[in-house]
Amino acid sequence: VTQEIPQRSTMFSFFNYCASLQIAGIIIMYPLSEDILRQLHSAYPVVQCSEYNPFYTKIPYVSIDDYAVSKAAIAHLIGAGCKKIAFFSSSYDYRYVQNRYRAYKEMLVGNGMAVRPEYVIQVSDFSYQRILTTAHHFFRLAEPPDAIFSTSDKHAHAAIKAGLSMGFSIPEDIKVFGFDNTMYATLSTPTISTVEQPRRELGIQSSRLLLELIRNPSTQITPLLLPTKLVIREST
Repeated sequence: VTQEIPQRSTMFSFFNYCASLQIAGIIIMYPLSEDILRQLHSAYPVVQCSEYNPFYTKIPYVSIDDYAVSKAAIAHLIGAGCKKIAFFSSSYDYRYVQNRYRAYKEMLVGNGMAVRPEYVIQVSDFSYQRILTTAHHFFRLAEPPDAIFSTSDKHAHAAIKAGLSMGFSIPEDIKVFGFDNTMYATLSTPTISTVEQPRRELGIQSSRLLLELIRNPSTQITPLLLPTKLVIREST
């Protein structure tokens, strides 16, 4: 099922939708409450892919260690001499954003740097135009950051485009780090340093686990965290 799963008020309609398709199982890619996960789990084999709720342990998940790899990316920026690092993200509703922000805060505090509110910006939707418009904020500050850690390559691309349009040099004035290793990273000028997330493998492994659960619903499946790596390019 690829449509977005609704909240509790329309769960009955969603179950009717699933029944009409005679689905055998569900792969979830949205942040859901324990209550909704419990309802889904009682009706179908379910696997959480990428996004998962760590407080409901009866549904397995396939994801990455966002926290650890974000710490590694920020360590790279600190190692390059950056002391005023900004955080540019999508909505905090997503677990991956929460974990990447936690890594950001801990790395800054642990290295004697302040977490400055004006350096932390989120955009509540995925519209590139809105992300680009918001990115200009960093470059209008009286004291701009010297690095931007972004939670997606789209955010990093927008930050670079905004910076260049306002006369900043990347990476000489401001270094930019992305996340996902999507086409935005290689089509950008300069190309974007990023985290390579195994997007295809996330889908393959989630499907494999779901098929196991469909064949044997009582199977005990251990959550799976897939490996990631830093890809260093021109933006840092």
